[in-house]
Amino acid sequence: MEPERREKGDLLLALLLASAGALSLGLGLATLFAGPLRARSGGLLALALPWLGAVFYGPLALLAARSPRSPWISRATGLFVFAHASLVAESLIARALCWGCLAVAGLAFAAGGTQAFRSRPDRLTVASGLLFGAAAAFFSPFDRVDDWLTRTLWPARVLEQLPSMVDRAEISRCEHPSSVRVFLYEKDCES
Repeated sequence: MEPERREKGDLLLALLLASAGALSLGLGLATLFAGPLRARSGGLLALALPWLGAVFYGPLALLAARSPRSPWISRATGLFVFAHASLVAESLIARALCWGCLAVAGLAFAAGGTQAFRSRPDRLTVASGLLFGAAAAFFSPFDRVDDWLTRTLWPARVLEQLPSMVDRAEISRCEHPSSVRVFLYEKDCES
């Protein structure tokens, strides 16, 4: 079997994807040793996202290097452009920038642009991923999913995020046999 013929942009795409995977792995290690990324809540999704990026971009880079014409590259392009457009736009809206996250997104956008340059049909995929990803950010999908996952799978983290003025003993003590308890506190009140 004859190896695939290399064309302009094939190596660049593989390098961009590998760089995004390596940087994601570095951000994952940073969250492991130094805590959550500053711009995010520190919820479950915020901690898992860099690892998901490394697991996604690593194999995709290998695929791009070995089989640059694989249809899976075109399919993945729309997904990662959409996801990063949504995350970057949501970060800009919330004014919560993470420079490492923006660097991974920049590499992903460069890889999407390279794929659009290499494959004419993917130009519409990249453009729609950018447009719809940015539009989705106005519904705060990251924060909603992060909050839901954290409440469902890591409820102790919710208690850790309470301000120091809230009495932890009061929260755990409840005389009512109800499954729902509502606690209100004023975020900036110190009295």
